[in-house]
Amino acid sequence: MKRTLFVSATNTGIGKSFAALELVRYYGEMGYKVGVLKPIETGVVDVPCDAALLLETARQYNTKLLDFGIEDVCPYAFKLPAAPYVARGHTMIEIEILLMALQKMQEVSEIVIIEGAGGLLVPIDEKLFMIDIAHLFADKVLLVVPSTLGSINDTLLSRTLLEAHDLPYVWAVNCYASCEEFAKITAPYYEANGGYLTLQKELPTIAQRLLES
Repeated sequence: MKRTLFVSATNTGIGKSFAALELVRYYGEMGYKVGVLKPIETGVVDVPCDAALLLETARQYNTKLLDFGIEDVCPYAFKLPAAPYVARGHTMIEIEILLMALQKMQEVSEIVIIEGAGGLLVPIDEKLFMIDIAHLFADKVLLVVPSTLGSINDTLLSRTLLEAHDLPYVWAVNCYASCEEFAKITAPYYEANGGYLTLQKELPTIAQRLLES
């Protein structure tokens, strides 16, 4: 079995890194050889921290990654903490370079977890958005949504976008803040419209659904 999964969110700071790491650990403990990719990371001072943590964690379950460097996980790292379109300056982000990085990771992995940057419509260049990376490279998307007030709108917008692009996805709530408030203010809508999963309580279900065809 070979799977490539893309982790996105409704915005930045929602929990993509947390979710990606949880998936790496879960699949690794299930016996899968897990690979990781953070195609573009911004706000980098010395090393791309998200990519470094992904690689460090994945190495615990896939010893073939001991031969991989941080540049193999994160082909593009930029200092400015902004959307790649802005942070890249005059650098051209080439899809071919990202594809080669993915292919190299797939050669030593059964499941590759790709962590996006920001939300689905974060611009990469004049024509490319983060959702295009998911569409080109991934079998399925994990959409991480927040537990804070106002999240229903952002969640529905992102889900509508994924469906418009015909991208298979699983969505899950990251209860990182306002969890008691979430249960009263937001959860009732989700419960009345098909239910919801949380990363904290239903990770095995989320992980399994991501592997389903």
